[in-house]
Amino acid sequence: MTQSDVGKTSPFAPDPWLAKSLGRPVYRLIASAVTEREDGLRREMAGLCGGGDAFFYAKLATSSVRPCVALWGAGFAIIDTAITLSRETDAKAEGASRGIRLGVAKGDQHERILRIAEKCFRWSRFHLDPQIPLESANAVKRRWVESYIEGTRGSVLYAADVDGDVAGFLAVLESSEEDRRVAIIDLLGVADQYQGTGVGRALVRMFIEDWRGRACELRVGTQAANIRSLRLYEDHGFRIAASNYILHAHYRRGEVHR
Repeated sequence: MTQSDVGKTSPFAPDPWLAKSLGRPVYRLIASAVTEREDGLRREMAGLCGGGDAFFYAKLATSSVRPCVALWGAGFAIIDTAITLSRETDAKAEGASRGIRLGVAKGDQHERILRIAEKCFRWSRFHLDPQIPLESANAVKRRWVESYIEGTRGSVLYAADVDGDVAGFLAVLESSEEDRRVAIIDLLGVADQYQGTGVGRALVRMFIEDWRGRACELRVGTQAANIRSLRLYEDHGFRIAASNYILHAHYRRGEVHR
């Protein structure tokens, strides 16, 4: 099977962006193609590996227990439970941001933001996966923010400044669903020395206020393991709207490793 065949005969779609970040082929399991036949999935994965290394991932609703069992049999492991939270845009965000300057990120702030992005995350699916080295997980987040700076992803990148030092950032992605405009917190990062000082809260409040009236719904995703983030978003009026299992499988020279 060649890569050009993927999407025609395979339940897996290539993810070239993530492949570049991880340094090996990456394939996403198309949710609508998931079956309970683990033997067929194993054959597909072995064919795509071609005797080399590859990384596979899938996202399934937490109610999809049978398909998850089949994926476990095919070599996948549940790495993360992703929580999606939603908020209507009618209510204002309460609270002050004393001593924190907020605004769209400027060119001279970009490098500092990138350094924060590659150091501040602990709970992403890449960081939770013991088969992914820390430097690779950090590189994914840095490249994620780079795509905002380069203008290839998202709508806006905000920065928080404390006494002339960039303390954090928030990246916003827009989508349209059934004629509803949705604004999504794609990434929120705070430098280690500023965590717990109100920077994250200030950025979330700014996002809510800036997008009130511009979108029908505000949305954010985080990990079930990240209790601190869940509490932050709930404090600002977000409520759980969906939950999904994130599953990973690693093939090393044709052998699966969880």
